[in-house]
Amino acid sequence: MRLLTAFVSLCLMLTGLMAETTSAQSCSPDVTKPVISGMPSDISQTADAGICETNITWSIPSASDNCELSSFTSNHAPGSVFAVGVTTVTYTAVDAAGNLKATSFFITITDDEDPTISGMPSNINGSADQGICSTTVSWTEPTSDDNCGVGSLTSTHDSGDSFPVGTTTVTYTSTDVNGNTHSESFDVIITDDEDPIISQTPQNITQGLDNGSCSATVSWTSATASDNCQVQSLSSDYTSGDTFTGGETTVTYTAVDLAGNSTTSSFTITISDTEDPSISNLPADINLSAAAGTCGADASWAEPTANDNCAGVSIAQTAGAASGTNFAVGSHTITYTATDAAGNTHQESFTITVSDDEDPSIADLPADITESCGGGISWTAPTASDNCAVLLTQTAGGEPGSDFPLGTTTVTYRAEDTSGNFVIASFTVTIADQTDPSIAGTPSDISLSNDAGLCSAVATWNAPTSSDNCPGETLTSTHNSGDAFPVGTTTVT
Repeated sequence: MRLLTAFVSLCLMLTGLMAETTSAQSCSPDVTKPVISGMPSDISQTADAGICETNITWSIPSASDNCELSSFTSNHAPGSVFAVGVTTVTYTAVDAAGNLKATSFFITITDDEDPTISGMPSNINGSADQGICSTTVSWTEPTSDDNCGVGSLTSTHDSGDSFPVGTTTVTYTSTDVNGNTHSESFDVIITDDEDPIISQTPQNITQGLDNGSCSATVSWTSATASDNCQVQSLSSDYTSGDTFTGGETTVTYTAVDLAGNSTTSSFTITISDTEDPSISNLPADINLSAAAGTCGADASWAEPTANDNCAGVSIAQTAGAASGTNFAVGSHTITYTATDAAGNTHQESFTITVSDDEDPSIADLPADITESCGGGISWTAPTASDNCAVLLTQTAGGEPGSDFPLGTTTVTYRAEDTSGNFVIASFTVTIADQTDPSIAGTPSDISLSNDAGLCSAVATWNAPTSSDNCPGETLTSTHNSGDAFPVGTTTVT
């Protein structure tokens, strides 16, 4: 169609030129240039879509001359195809005398069509490599096309580049030979899925309360945090140098990185109350005498109090009878125990000593006894009494019913109570001997002749016996049976 239109336009132009030539044959000499009329203005147009050119048409100008027009020509015909760029269209008129007139206009074809990009990757999601804050990402490179021709295809990043955590926009820009550009982008989204690391978390701490206080100040070297990217914060619910009460407290460190990944690390602080409570106003030792006629005494005192570094201390009497009780003679330990909330205990004691200062008594002691020898002496034993317990013993003299020696014998009783108080009481037993002893079986007089050749003779007899109402008599003789007696009369007594 474009070629046919151009051919028709050329034919019309040639027909006009021939007519002008015929009318000017009579003009001579000719020094005047031909005249061109109706010359088109400059034409600007955009190339057709998808191609790098377009058809341009215009009204053909006319030429005239004062004499004879020889030719009227153009380097381009209306309807021709013009490539992108500036084309000069020139009309030239020549008359028969050879005078020439040339006039031009410009056809400017612009390429307003941007290039295209094909095969652009979709958004790419990935995770950072372990231990670092980036990863390598690869993709298939896109291609570019244009109606005129692609000059270049550039990219802000290349396949195989390392991409940091976050969203990176990869932009491809295609530029055609005429400077038109077209850009397309996709995002490389790298997530940080690696938790931060907490290092040097303190070991568990066990510590006692500060002296006299129900808390303790605890210090430690703080933990540290690291991350494959960047740690945003490292926080702790407690700070070194804080004060802790008794018991177990968990201290937790929390590390958070810029991606919001977090990790925790904990240790425990155990504060033990090892301080014993104390007891105040404990009574001094109490010394009492038993009430007259009794074996005990009432004792009263003000209750002591308990103190501790922490609240919750209690005190109780754990040994001995309560205040106001009657205490028997002897020593009594009164113990109070203070116990705090942690189970620590403290004991203190005082003693109550009840002494028995009352002597026992002896009743029904026999009167002095006087008897003759020859029989046992009997009596009813006395009795003993005391405000406490008493023991009655006979400490001297014979037992009731026994024989007593001649003379006076003291019979003594001792009554002693459990406190060592004692009393002694005595009576006498007197044995009087008013009867002479007797001799029985005294031999009759003995008459003998002297032994042969001697002036004496041996005499033998049965010795007599003696007896008495009291023991201890003795029987002696002036001579003994078997003695030699001289001639004459000898008296044996």
